[in-house]
Amino acid sequence: MNMERLPQAYEADAEMRCGEEAGVLGYSLTGGAEGGHREPAAHIDAVSGEGALRHGRYSGGDRFADLDLRADLELSVVSGDLFRRDQGQRTWVASFRTVKGDAPATGRPLKIMGEDRHGKAALGRLSLSAGAGSLTAALQFESPLDGLPFNREFGFFVDFEGAQMRRLGIEFEIEYGVEPPQPATIDGVEYTFASVMTDAGFEVRQTGSLSVLPPALDNGWSEKELEAAMHHFAQSDTGQPGFDLRMLWISRTNRAGVLGVMFDIKGEMQRQGFAVCDTVLRNREDIPDARRPAKSLQTAVHEAGHALNLAHRFEREVGRADSLSPMSYDWKYKGGGHAESFWRDFRFKFDPDELHFLRHGAFGDVAPGGSAFHSVRYWADGDGGYAPYVPQFPLPGWKLELLLPDDPVYLFGQPVVVGVKLTNLTGRKFIVPKFLLDQKSGFLEITIEREGGKPQHFHPLVHRCCDLAQESTLMQLLHGEAMVDNASLVFGSSGFPFAEPGNYRIRAVLSLGGESGETDFQRVTFSNDVRIRVSAPHSRAEERHAYDLFDPRAGQYLALGGTDRLEDFEPVLLKIAEERSGISGGDVLDPVAAHIHRSMGFNANRPFLRFRDGGFRRREADRERAAEHFKHLDETALRCLDSVTRQKTLNFKNTAFADRT
Repeated sequence: MNMERLPQAYEADAEMRCGEEAGVLGYSLTGGAEGGHREPAAHIDAVSGEGALRHGRYSGGDRFADLDLRADLELSVVSGDLFRRDQGQRTWVASFRTVKGDAPATGRPLKIMGEDRHGKAALGRLSLSAGAGSLTAALQFESPLDGLPFNREFGFFVDFEGAQMRRLGIEFEIEYGVEPPQPATIDGVEYTFASVMTDAGFEVRQTGSLSVLPPALDNGWSEKELEAAMHHFAQSDTGQPGFDLRMLWISRTNRAGVLGVMFDIKGEMQRQGFAVCDTVLRNREDIPDARRPAKSLQTAVHEAGHALNLAHRFEREVGRADSLSPMSYDWKYKGGGHAESFWRDFRFKFDPDELHFLRHGAFGDVAPGGSAFHSVRYWADGDGGYAPYVPQFPLPGWKLELLLPDDPVYLFGQPVVVGVKLTNLTGRKFIVPKFLLDQKSGFLEITIEREGGKPQHFHPLVHRCCDLAQESTLMQLLHGEAMVDNASLVFGSSGFPFAEPGNYRIRAVLSLGGESGETDFQRVTFSNDVRIRVSAPHSRAEERHAYDLFDPRAGQYLALGGTDRLEDFEPVLLKIAEERSGISGGDVLDPVAAHIHRSMGFNANRPFLRFRDGGFRRREADRERAAEHFKHLDETALRCLDSVTRQKTLNFKNTAFADRT
């Protein structure tokens, strides 16, 4: 394999440059006394005098269990997380919070609702008595929660830790040559990443040491490279849920319009890291100079919000396209066409339901490494004082279709990929985002329903946050014209969606904003229902193959279209392909083998930048190896793909062979 070691001279220079930027890591990232955050409730007691309940975070425990307690006098909530301690390891057991309307106080029982790590709920009560800088917390649940005592009281002594509800650790990696994060000033108030997150209830601290990435390859960072870099530089435990995040500050990705990327890979980097494309923003001529620091900072806070399980405010289920939260897009505000109004009123403040969730959501729902992204409907529990109210209107004149291969019966373990087609039948010309049908960009939702079960939303491993950047991200769609894309459903943030034999229904819904000035700005169009069948294994060999095909490493490799980070698993997949291929005259007759060769061909056909053997090394695209995989994929082998995915694959194949000659 052709690997070129990149020079390391940039590292010391970048570290010095970051350190000289007015304490960029110690100020812009982790904040300072002059930052724009406020702590209005930090010094307010529930009652005056001795025995007062202080606003902030308490913690304590013994050799068997720990309690992290939060007394939030600003939002009038008390909540806590319980952990089991065993040989120095903390395992989250359950969380609780006071029911709405029961104000924090000492000296009387507070009604609470508990939830354990298995999703089981129980009512109970919490009694607090305050001393000098400490609390006695007595809990009682009415029914069992993951082995906790019930119908009897158990308690903890907890000490005051600080004014913020939770601690958030940030590891920082920066690409050489990219400007470090800068404060943003709005109406004379200076905001930093730390000040915004402190306002949201987090004590922000920098964890680990600065890591410096080399300059991106010519076309920008691929998401596979970023994911590999995030794995390599992780300096905190990624195997356990915890409030530690990895922020990659980079120039750009190889996709136009992408401002940020968040990774949600089950069992590994589930919401534990994100990348911000800062140079893309700094080079945009359509963004006023004065706004660029604010937009860059908003992107960082926005991606951190995703990593803490916050959804976009404009999404169909949330229904808040009028929100000024950092989780909004300026170009989607009020349906679109109101970016100037957004920035006129934007102040880096999360909405009330978001604040309730960030501060008091169950540990496993909020903490990176816990629940899958978008799996908690916090916006619908009433904490924010509203219910989503934006009506859904059909989008007339648009036809959304899901496309399947000719044979809708899939072998056990066969990857499922569907084509997506949107046709303009409005009689008018429209300008639409090129990423509109990209399932990773959040406008296309796909649900999967196993016969006899409930529809489940599919969420991919990578989430892209995109921006409209003049012509580079827009396309014209005339009446009668269609745009197409495909969606890989092989492996998502919750694992394998087709892990059991049976009949499945797949459906998509596309959400678009209305035209500028419309009040009914949430317009949707639904696709056709498509039905597939996943067959049971036909032989002992297929059972053995399924053991490896349902390994998360196989799911990641096939879902990402190959990645050098999992090259050690490639021989396992290649052996499966060889055993199943039934090669005859160059044709791969088995669909599973075809998908394996397809992913390996994609991976070989792209260059890759990766940290190995003590330094970053660049692997050039290996056209010969790509051609070896693609040569097996003729029209017969590609019958296992829908027409859109089949054509995309043939285009890649033709490019690989053309470059080879």
